[in-house]
Amino acid sequence: MRLSTRMGRAAVVGGTLTMLATAAPAHAAAPVPASAGAQHCVIVAAPLEPGQTVSRVLSHVCADTPASAQRLSESANPRLASTLLLVLYENIRYNTDSAGASTQLRGSAGPCDTEGYGFGNLGSWGNRISSFKRFNWCQRVAGYDYINYGGNNGNPIGIWTKDTDWVGAANDRIESILTRRL
Repeated sequence: MRLSTRMGRAAVVGGTLTMLATAAPAHAAAPVPASAGAQHCVIVAAPLEPGQTVSRVLSHVCADTPASAQRLSESANPRLASTLLLVLYENIRYNTDSAGASTQLRGSAGPCDTEGYGFGNLGSWGNRISSFKRFNWCQRVAGYDYINYGGNNGNPIGIWTKDTDWVGAANDRIESILTRRL
C-alpha cells in the first residue's frame, strides 16, 4: 500500500481490491479503495439521511471495462438495486481512450433528492477527476479539495450544475463529492 501526504494529512491511494462491501458509521468517511490493475469501477452508496454528510459505501467493484464492472457489480450484489448518479472520468472530455479510467457512482435508493449522496473519501479516485457526467436528478455536484469536504475553508473548489467536460482549476484535485437535486 502506498501513502501520500498532502498538507500533513495521509490518504490511501493504493492497495488491492477484488470486491468491497462496507457499511461505515454515518459520521465516518468510508474510503473508496484502489484496485490493482482495474481501469473502471462501480461504487454503490446509500443516500444521505437528514443530518448525515457521508453516504455508506455498500459495494465497490472494478474491472477492465465499464460494462464488465457493471456486470460484476450486479452479479456480486444481485439484491442491491442501484441508480446511476455520476460517471467520473480521469481524462478531459469524458475520454476513456488511451488508458483513461472511469468510475460510476451509483445510489442504492434511486435518484438524487434534496439530501443527495455524499462521497466523503474517493480513495484511489481522489486527485484524478478531470470530467464527469450527471444522471438521475443529480443537478448539483460540489467537489472538495480534501476528504470529508475539507480544504478551502470548508467551501467546495467547484460547483457544477451540468455535465462538465473539464473541471478547470479543480482538475486532479477533488477528493470528496456531494451531489444532490436542486
